[in-house]
Amino acid sequence: MGGLLTADTLLEFYNTRPDKNCPLWPRIIACIAFDTPYLGIHPNVFKNGVTKATEYATAAQTIGSAVFGAFAGLGANKATTSTAQSTAAPARSGWPSWAAPAAYAVGGALLAGAAAGSAYNKREHLSTGLTWATDHMKYVGNLWDEAALTKRVEALMTVKKQAGVTFNAFYTMIPATPPFSAARTFTLLPKRASPQYAYFLPAKNTKALDEVQAHIGMFNAKTNDGYYELGLATAKVIRESLLSQRNTPSQPSEETNPWK
Repeated sequence: MGGLLTADTLLEFYNTRPDKNCPLWPRIIACIAFDTPYLGIHPNVFKNGVTKATEYATAAQTIGSAVFGAFAGLGANKATTSTAQSTAAPARSGWPSWAAPAAYAVGGALLAGAAAGSAYNKREHLSTGLTWATDHMKYVGNLWDEAALTKRVEALMTVKKQAGVTFNAFYTMIPATPPFSAARTFTLLPKRASPQYAYFLPAKNTKALDEVQAHIGMFNAKTNDGYYELGLATAKVIRESLLSQRNTPSQPSEETNPWK
């Protein structure tokens, strides 16, 4: 969420100059964001998270049913053979008479625990999407305020035009793969016909399994196979920003406050 704070800081610096003809100080040349939800979090982040949770719950139920079913069958088989065994002389064993039932009980508990543990270990995946979303909501409550979000982006575009401060937002993009018929993104994007669209740049990641993993693993080559391409694209934006500043007047023209 640092991208939102960075954007608001830039706008505050720009709008609190002594007068509209003063140059921007500090001399900020670019505002570059990485998977910042400038227009909100994509609804599919929640939808796909619920789908994944259902898959894990179903798997855990299947494992549990199989485990307890197996022990139910074992118990029935034990009951069937107990009569025949009762007529035979008891075999000597180092185990007390209560040991076998206890072993079955302990074994059942261990296997049942393993099934439950498997589901429990998946809790991180189950709750990751929701945790990230709720944490983001706590940090910035206006992620649902479409008007405010759009206003911020338009203000950044205005600062770009007035003061030459580059604005670009890289966003993680998982290409379409079955069963998903369309590319997946963590953030909402502007409509293609919107002037805002040109400021948003894709950062492809084919390793991530879902949008949250793509978001979290954006800066790790082990979790993002587009990591180095992202670095090169970022370097290009910075280079172009530096070059553009050579031809940008130090005194921006007087225009209305883009954040008001």
